[in-house]
Amino acid sequence: MNKRIATFWWMQLLVLSAVHFFVDMFAGMLPPLLPAIREEFALSLSLGVLLVTVMNMTSNGVQVFTGHLRADKRRPLFLHVGLILGAGICILCVLPKSGYVFAPLFVMALVSGCGIGIVHPEALRAVHHLRRIPPAVSTAVFMAGGFLGYASSGAV
Repeated sequence: MNKRIATFWWMQLLVLSAVHFFVDMFAGMLPPLLPAIREEFALSLSLGVLLVTVMNMTSNGVQVFTGHLRADKRRPLFLHVGLILGAGICILCVLPKSGYVFAPLFVMALVSGCGIGIVHPEALRAVHHLRRIPPAVSTAVFMAGGFLGYASSGAV
């Protein structure tokens, strides 16, 4: 029975690490795609950099806000919502190629940044509740998932 419980805890950690992988992959997609986005949507470099800045600043601000708002909660209720919102960067492929598209791109950066920011404190809180895995190990596995996701975003 003890081995089954340990397996269950490790599976939870691997799922949370996979979520971190995908969310950080979404977070890292915009900078490598920026040259293609600029060409496809006829954006200046300044507007492209503004999109990256908005996404990163929103992500970091929402992380702090979510962490503070949900500090004493046990269940990561917003984890799924954050993952869906973080994938908002994928709407790039359905945006119209002509006309004024900066506003939808700006909203996409805000929405995706919010999702990315929501997931991090929610998932990390869930990782810290995995009592059977030492905190140093669980945090390292969780962080590795995020680093691998961010590093692989350019290849996607």
